[in-house]
Amino acid sequence: MVYKIKYSNLSIITLNQNALFLNSNWSERSVIKFINKVDKIVLLIVNNPEIFPKWRSSAIRKLVIVKQITMFYEIKKDTINILLFWNNYQNPSNLIELLNK
Repeated sequence: MVYKIKYSNLSIITLNQNALFLNSNWSERSVIKFINKVDKIVLLIVNNPEIFPKWRSSAIRKLVIVKQITMFYEIKKDTINILLFWNNYQNPSNLIELLNK
């Protein structure tokens, strides 16, 4: 099956926030490496969407992109919905709130 990728508004915002953080605290090269890693992971998910574990007992799946950032996504029929790029140093209760929306 061929899956479509759909980025939620929140995923776009959080991806940009994380890229801006990398750019301001590290380097443009770090941003490029991060974005390339996200692209590779998305291609991996398109070919095998269930490769990463479920988050808690929900249908949402998670994967660590780099130790500081985790991506959350869900599979809906023929679409993979990218939900959020989470900075792991944030308050976890905020994550639960965002993913329950």
